Amino acid sequence: MNEKQSKATPGPWVAECVGDTGGENPVEVWEVIAGGYVRVAEGLPAADAHLIAAAPDLRDVAEQALAAFSYLKVAAKTQFDRDEFARREIAARAAITKATQGD
Repeated sequence: MNEKQSKATPGPWVAECVGDTGGENPVEVWEVIAGGYVRVAEGLPAADAHLIAAAPDLRDVAEQALAAFSYLKVAAKTQFDRDEFARREIAARAAITKATQGD
């Protein structure tokens, strides 16, 4: 993680089906539980619940990618590669910033 500690609820984050909407065409309803007891999100379709549950892992991977792109930008042998790694570094930094605006 970055120099400052994340304020996100500690994990693991897990998506769980908690029922369905009922009726003639029921739709499953999901929630995301963090640390075994904190409800992070509820009333979600499965795809959204699984994406939210993966958020802490995705953030960690984005931070690792940022470090790799920063290194590769400097180590690259061609200007084309340096520019490409710089673009990827910027994209990774923007994603992390978007994910941590509340931290």
